[in-house]
Amino acid sequence: MSLQTTPVRKNKYSVGMFGCGRIAGVHLTNILRNRRLDLKWIVENDEKRIQQVKEDFHIGSEIPFYKSSERDRLLADESLDAVVVVSPTSTHTEYIVQSLKYGNDVFTEKPAGESAADIKLCYETAEKTGRILLTGFQRRYDESFRDVKTAIDSGRLGKIQAIKTTTRDSPKPSYTFLKSADSTGCNILADLCVHDIDMIVWLTKAQRPESIYINCHVHDPALQECREPDALAGLIKYPDGTLVTMDAFRESVYGYDIRLEAFGTQGMALAENPRESSTVIDGAFGGTSRRLYNSFPQRFEAPFAAELAHFIDCMDGKATPLITKEESLCVAEIIEKGILSYKEKRVVMF
Repeated sequence: MSLQTTPVRKNKYSVGMFGCGRIAGVHLTNILRNRRLDLKWIVENDEKRIQQVKEDFHIGSEIPFYKSSERDRLLADESLDAVVVVSPTSTHTEYIVQSLKYGNDVFTEKPAGESAADIKLCYETAEKTGRILLTGFQRRYDESFRDVKTAIDSGRLGKIQAIKTTTRDSPKPSYTFLKSADSTGCNILADLCVHDIDMIVWLTKAQRPESIYINCHVHDPALQECREPDALAGLIKYPDGTLVTMDAFRESVYGYDIRLEAFGTQGMALAENPRESSTVIDGAFGGTSRRLYNSFPQRFEAPFAAELAHFIDCMDGKATPLITKEESLCVAEIIEKGILSYKEKRVVMF
């Protein structure tokens, strides 16, 4: 175990990566593009995924692939500086804790664990080892969402009375993914709305809510049997009177629709959707504009890159992680209370 007190800035950091799934492709692109990072290895157990990644990114023998059973040897390498965890959520806590104990800084896709207890363990391990742990919530690096945050914090909107979030996914996730979700939970809340909840926690400065109510429905006949909701509406109330409403849907035919609104006594701030281009064509009978971005890799291309740059800044000692332990635990608690509300069909108090 390595206890670090003062960051040691390097021109290039040596990193390893856990996972080869869909989100891994986004982060792999940015890692390979970043001249400050040297990718030493990738851990993945699925041979089909390995071959697909090799083909998509033209990877040869210069970046070796290993099985998860070999990770102790990989993490013990003293030349390794950091680890990027983009494997299935069920593996996050184990990989994060192990990486930190071997003296590596860690960037992990959200969430750091499947429960508040797991997330707490990850952050406590980071504190004990003196290493960096950054959880990936890329919306915080998006200029439009940051503008809403600035408008609130500056007092320009007055006292905040309402926050609204909208998430309408595109394209619909595969049925394999949706049907494999934990039937005792609420995947649309825990997986899809987790970014909305992070925004809510960020805007309210991790204030603990007073109550939450979550209602869902299954529209898609193919999901009826497994009872996996594809539509959600939620209401969160805060002790200061702020009302938060969420709506989320698993499929939007017109593109990836992500919006955020804050309403206060002195005004309103709205983060709208950007489009594939800013072109508008007007004529005598109306006008047309381009479609919304198809999905999250296109919509949040710049924020994903900024997120990785922030991680490097943290390793350089120029910044501290934008997402804190307290915020991550607050997100986890809201999700856990929300799942209870969904299952018991009632308002749940905090």
